[in-house]
Amino acid sequence: MSRFILLAPVLVLVLPFSGCASLGGQGDKNSLTLTDTSVDEFKPVPVDQIVGMAAYDFTGKKESVEWIACRGKKPAGTLFVMHRDRAGYDRADFCQGWIAQSFVSQGFDVISVNRPGYGASTGTPDFSGAQSMAALDSGLKGALATAQPPKPLVGIWGYSTGATAAALFAKHAPRFQFMILGGGVYDFEETLKHTQDGYIKADIETIQKTGGSKALEDRSIGYDVAGLPKKIAIYHGKLDTAAPLQQAKAFADSLAGSQYDANFQAIEGVDHEIPWMHHRKILEILAHAFAPGGTGE
Repeated sequence: MSRFILLAPVLVLVLPFSGCASLGGQGDKNSLTLTDTSVDEFKPVPVDQIVGMAAYDFTGKKESVEWIACRGKKPAGTLFVMHRDRAGYDRADFCQGWIAQSFVSQGFDVISVNRPGYGASTGTPDFSGAQSMAALDSGLKGALATAQPPKPLVGIWGYSTGATAAALFAKHAPRFQFMILGGGVYDFEETLKHTQDGYIKADIETIQKTGGSKALEDRSIGYDVAGLPKKIAIYHGKLDTAAPLQQAKAFADSLAGSQYDANFQAIEGVDHEIPWMHHRKILEILAHAFAPGGTGE
């Protein structure tokens, strides 16, 4: 049993989040159920929001990348947050939104970078390809240099195709202690065969048309798990028909047989689009587990 993942309701009860939504174990240690018996009240934690642009060259062309940093009062560490491929993050309200606040509320500063073609970042979306990695490098360096978070970068998170980007960047820039991935696409060929999500299907078909089978293999993090952060938490909706559950489970199984301290949780009763109030609870619980003094330390 992993030390840092939440597998029993007794542990959930002691975690500091408001409301009665929780992750409750249902016998199967890798199957969790969301319950909610109260009206959610979301009160953002005060943060300083710092935004900026960073310049970089890619294949001889000058590009610019947008970054957003959220600085809390007494952070325990800094976490890198990845957006999915449908939209980037809005600099006007990102730090007050539920994604950033899920981590800020648990003691983390947050940094995000809009990849090529998203937000104010220039370029064309390449779905976590080489230009995305170059943009993330430059944007993250710019954010760290300008926002100057007082605590080091320790973790990375992504959901859906953002989980793909997070995992690929964690391999590209191996500086993270832990990684949290949700609803991820870890096997692009398997997802293309079975996804019922038109956006994801179209994106994968574009990747295949542009780069062939190799482009799908290069983005399929489940094919080669070397070089990832040593601690990994994976969560996935049991009813997910956009990013098939089985390919996520196969990825988690490949981690279990290697050098990683990893755990997989299938969430009962939810599909790919987890309601944000529930999703925030999941992220708060996992962030708390990885915070200093939590069960993942």
